[in-house]
Amino acid sequence: MKKIFGLLLIVLFASCGAGDKTAFVDIDKVFNEFELTKQKKAEYENTLNKRKEITDKEKLRLQQIAGKLEAQKSPDKKEVEKFQIDREMLRQKMQADEEQNRAMDDQYTSEIWKQLNQYMQDFQKDNGYTYVFIKSNIIGDESKDVTKEALEFVNKKFKGDK
Repeated sequence: MKKIFGLLLIVLFASCGAGDKTAFVDIDKVFNEFELTKQKKAEYENTLNKRKEITDKEKLRLQQIAGKLEAQKSPDKKEVEKFQIDREMLRQKMQADEEQNRAMDDQYTSEIWKQLNQYMQDFQKDNGYTYVFIKSNIIGDESKDVTKEALEFVNKKFKGDK
């Protein structure tokens, strides 16, 4: 599959006319160093930390209750039932948090790619490129690598500088 993809890229490059201005970018680097990515990552980690803090407090509370119940010869049935209900509620909360974390990650990733794609189209047009290729499978003249320029461009656009 990679060989076929590589051949397609070679054919694509060969079909570029002599007057076509082409370049390539390391899109993973641009994505990871994009200010919106950093912002969304910080928001995501902040939310995860808050959820973990709440969960950790509840786990500690339940561990203390479990210790007290185990220390008793014959614990009160209602206390045991309440403990079991609380433990199940914590399990369900942790599962819900995990699902919400995945959904938030998917949403943030989608938002970032949508914005980055628009900025990369603007970069291509503003700089007069006929094609801007993704570097993942391209080996080429390093002078055609515009990753740094693209990163500066998208971050300026994000900050409203352009």
